[in-house]
Amino acid sequence: MLKALPLKLKEVVVLRYYQDCTLEEIAHLLKIPLGPVKSRHHHALKRLRHMSWLHSALMGAPRRISQLCLKS
Repeated sequence: MLKALPLKLKEVVVLRYYQDCTLEEIAHLLKIPLGPVKSRHHHALKRLRHMSWLHSALMGAPRRISQLCLKS
């Protein structure tokens, strides 16, 4: 799912969760203000949550449909 993120969002996620950097450290490394780092972090997590929900909803859909058919 990380591959689906735009580069600006992906780099914040990688630095935060794979390199264990603080948001302040990320701002320093990327040479941008803290505000945009926080915004990118928020938007990246929001997109990842949405992709995760969508993936689980799509993967579970056939099972739920067949369960509904069995109840009829």
